Amino acid sequence: MLANLGVTPQAVAARPNPSDENKTEYPTIMLGEKHIQKLGFKEMPAVGTPLAMNGRVQVTGSMMHDGTAGKERMLHLQITHMQLRNGSEGEHEETGGEVKSEKLYGESKEK
Repeated sequence: MLANLGVTPQAVAARPNPSDENKTEYPTIMLGEKHIQKLGFKEMPAVGTPLAMNGRVQVTGSMMHDGTAGKERMLHLQITHMQLRNGSEGEHEETGGEVKSEKLYGESKEK
């Protein structure tokens, strides 16, 4: 099952100042030219286009400390394999680690 890592639009709207930066608090990934090429993009998708992602990461850091809200944990992940496909929430199905959907971006070269 996919976990929504952000804050719902309703929760953002209920904040005293909903225009705060990082209002949805989603983690982000930035890809450079060499990674975009490796993923097989011929054309760049428009901003706001939903893509489905499948990948593998390696934990490169793990920490826990006491913070103002109690114990806080943090993971550092290095993406080692990634595949992007056209899709949005509800347009794909997870089946034992494999995601079935129309694949438009990137090719899985390693199994």
